Amino acid sequence: MQVEYRKVVPLDRNLDVEAWVSDQQGRKLTIAGRLTDGDHTLAEAEALFVVLREGQP
Repeated sequence: MQVEYRKVVPLDRNLDVEAWVSDQQGRKLTIAGRLTDGDHTLAEAEALFVVLREGQP
């Protein structure tokens, strides 16, 4: 997971989080996300996930 902090994240207030699938190659999914306070982007992130096969622990 990679996180890039853009601005100081305020405490004691509601923030918005959005996430989406930015890439898919077979069972590998790249998920991207953004933390915002109104029009200000506070942080952005990206992570790689692998979907397990059925019965795989």
